[in-house]
Amino acid sequence: MTWLADDTYQTYFVTHTPDGEATNADSTPVATVARNGTDDGTITPTVTNVAAGVYKVSFTIPAGWSDGDLVCVRVAATVDGTDAVGILETFTLDTQRLGELSTFDASSDKVTPIDAGGDTYADGMADILTALPDLSTFDASTDKVTPIDVDGVTFANGFAALLAAVLGVTDVDGTTVEYMAQDGTTTKLTITYDANITGHRLTSEIA
Repeated sequence: MTWLADDTYQTYFVTHTPDGEATNADSTPVATVARNGTDDGTITPTVTNVAAGVYKVSFTIPAGWSDGDLVCVRVAATVDGTDAVGILETFTLDTQRLGELSTFDASSDKVTPIDAGGDTYADGMADILTALPDLSTFDASTDKVTPIDVDGVTFANGFAALLAAVLGVTDVDGTTVEYMAQDGTTTKLTITYDANITGHRLTSEIA
């Protein structure tokens, strides 16, 4: 629960016998309010017996108290000749309740962008949209992407070797395997293996 200055504070407590049975105190319990560690004698909380052993404490939080004040409510009672004191609640005053932190109504309110550098949001967006066509000079209808060479191998030769290795015809001569294009005659990739170590590749040559 969030409490603000000038609120009417209310809470409840129970008095009971040592075996836990709710019973009224010998006399009306006394509640005390402390602010920032000091009892405030100007506040006299009302303690009301609402049922057997059940009491309500209420008082008005002074309007002059401030956001951040630490408030402690304690009560003293005597039951069957035994005195006891308990803390009912400790809380910090706030300026707003949780439900009041935002008054934004999504059905009717709107977000208004702030101006930046002297330009309005609308002008800024217009400038961005105007500049977009100039960000690139690439013309998909006439320009093309030229793949770069890798390790001295052109894209065309590398791709042809890859296709030969995956789809082409092989010619095995001892430790040398030639991967040919689909015509079965044009060598695209030659791999030489170690005769003494199975699967150990010594060289790979792309035509």
